[in-house]
Amino acid sequence: MRRAIVRSSFACLIALLLVVGMAFGPLAAAAPAMVNMNLKGADVAEVFRALGEVGGLNIVLDPAVKGTLTVKLQDVTVDEALQLVAYATGVQYRVVGPSLIVTPKGAVSGLEAPVTEKLSLRYARTDDVAPALAMAAPNTRLQPDVRTNSFVAQGPAEEIEILRTVLSMLDVPIAPPEASQPAAEPEPVPTPVESVRIVQLKHAPAARVADVLKVMLDRAKIQADERTNSIVFLADDDAWVRAQGIVAGLDVAVEEPAEAVLASPAPTSTAVVSGAPVSIVSAQPPAEADALKVLKLTWAPAVQIRTALSAVVSDVRMSADERTNSLVAIGPTEQLARVEEIVSLLDVAVPPAASPDAAQPVEEYIDMIELSHADPIEVRQAISAVIPADNVIADARSASVIVIGTSLQHERARQIATFMDRAKPAEAAEAAAPQGMVPQPQAGASPSSEPAPAPAVKSVKAYRLTYAEPESVRKALSLVVPANALEVDTRTRSVIMLGLPDDHAIAADIVAMLDIELSAPAPAEAALTPAAPSAEEPQPAVAEPRTTVVRLAHASAAAVRESLIYLVPELKVSADARTNSLILIGPDEAVERAQGLIGELDIAVAKEDPTPPELEAAEVVRLKYASPLPVKDALAVTMPSSKISVDERTGSLVIVGTAAQRAAVREVIAQLDVELATQAPEPETIAEAPEPVAGPETSIVRLQNASAAAMMESILSIV
Repeated sequence: MRRAIVRSSFACLIALLLVVGMAFGPLAAAAPAMVNMNLKGADVAEVFRALGEVGGLNIVLDPAVKGTLTVKLQDVTVDEALQLVAYATGVQYRVVGPSLIVTPKGAVSGLEAPVTEKLSLRYARTDDVAPALAMAAPNTRLQPDVRTNSFVAQGPAEEIEILRTVLSMLDVPIAPPEASQPAAEPEPVPTPVESVRIVQLKHAPAARVADVLKVMLDRAKIQADERTNSIVFLADDDAWVRAQGIVAGLDVAVEEPAEAVLASPAPTSTAVVSGAPVSIVSAQPPAEADALKVLKLTWAPAVQIRTALSAVVSDVRMSADERTNSLVAIGPTEQLARVEEIVSLLDVAVPPAASPDAAQPVEEYIDMIELSHADPIEVRQAISAVIPADNVIADARSASVIVIGTSLQHERARQIATFMDRAKPAEAAEAAAPQGMVPQPQAGASPSSEPAPAPAVKSVKAYRLTYAEPESVRKALSLVVPANALEVDTRTRSVIMLGLPDDHAIAADIVAMLDIELSAPAPAEAALTPAAPSAEEPQPAVAEPRTTVVRLAHASAAAVRESLIYLVPELKVSADARTNSLILIGPDEAVERAQGLIGELDIAVAKEDPTPPELEAAEVVRLKYASPLPVKDALAVTMPSSKISVDERTGSLVIVGTAAQRAAVREVIAQLDVELATQAPEPETIAEAPEPVAGPETSIVRLQNASAAAMMESILSIV
């Protein structure tokens, strides 16, 4: 099979050479050589080699030029055949002297001598435009010369022309900031001075208008840029006035007829690349190229706008010109329109922030939560999820939890403590029975042979969530059952739990408290939301991404962006620090969810007014029941331990601090220094040295009622 394909391709190539050879016979010596070819599955390199031999050119092929080609051409010249084959295969070629060089599109040939040009600047500085030039011509070397304010560029001729076009747009005079309008008349000069001006045409082709201007204005230098349909002038003021009149008369809309008839039909051809047919109408079809756009900003800094856009627009290359406060963008036309729309939303005047003097300071106070059934250490761990762990202290001796925080934090802590401080089923049944009453056996049952209650059996249940994240709920349920008894199913948004019936009852309550919908106020936004389709039109299968700009009133845009990236991963988020806004791009559902989270985060935070420092004083507090050392450890969250001293001989605490700190300490001591129902004996100290010895002191404390393991965990959490 392979030999047959090779023979077929070789036969087609021979047929091509024969057809071309006939075109170069004696009868066709006066006319240009015409090529007729009909190839199927031919190697691209062989086709270029054959066309080079027919045209009498040396052929140089890049190893990256590969693939097959199916093409049928009739009555075309060698140049036209080269252009069509290069367009169909996506490669580029150059004719350098007697050699034909074929390389992949965008590659720089080492055989072509680079062009060296000097690009002089009149208004801009080399440091201001260097980033934009490097982005526009990546294969060209640029060397700035600060003394003459110019660049020495070395690279391909095409990129040198691109650099000239970019410089003509950036190297323009800029009015000073304090001047609202430019000067009415230019400064008089003794001799005519040539300057560069650019005119972008709306209707007429730039190349045809440039040909007319070259004939009418012999002293002016005129160049057409077909990519942007613009004309670049280098002329004095008189020639510029004449050129304006000519351009105004030529650049008008011409109404074309409904059916256009060509005088002479252009040769048509059909090409197939890798099995996909491509219809080619003209001998040199235009290749779609990236457009260039310069956006001048009024309010926002160009550098910040470029940083904000780079996170949400990936197909556009951008550079910021700080001198003119402009943004240079190169990319597809659709993406440039999107960039321009986002820039119009961000380039607005930002009103000054409101003064936060009216905000009231949030006061923190100390509160003690007494527990009846739950373990204080476990309750402290649960409360630490909503309040910083440093502000929560568990006191196992008095079965209580000390919380330092605001009113809202105290309310949440009490809700958690009330939920966890429940009696076990056996304790609840025993407490519900009246005193002196013994449960009676059932009828027909022997009082001596009453069967023992059946042991509780563990079961598996799945809790399907609607709003809450499964991983967050799993962490909360780990306080009820061990972590290895929980499993998360992200596909169904469920949490699977193995536990006793009582554990499942507590877990159901926790899930009901966490799986709620967040009610978020509608934030002020300027959204680029497409119009909703009508009821009769069918919904598209894939929704277009929605772009929304949300301006924050209180929170920092950068801080909210970090939270949204973690909470809504399918959303593209960028922050604009100048306007304190967020740019959201993604599905409608993700954008709405992000807006709800922004509403929860963008709230006013009260700031405390600076108050003069208070003077510190010393105070001695004598304890009646509690030991001074544990009380000192419990007071570590209220004030530094270095300002609390213990006097074990008198059972007192010496406190050094401000009046507010000493009042808070007295309030905590009043709640800790209470008499217990069963007073524990004084700790016995064994092997106490008669004289103080340098080094750590070793003591053995024997407990009468409390568990030694629980007491050790409580002490380790404090010391």
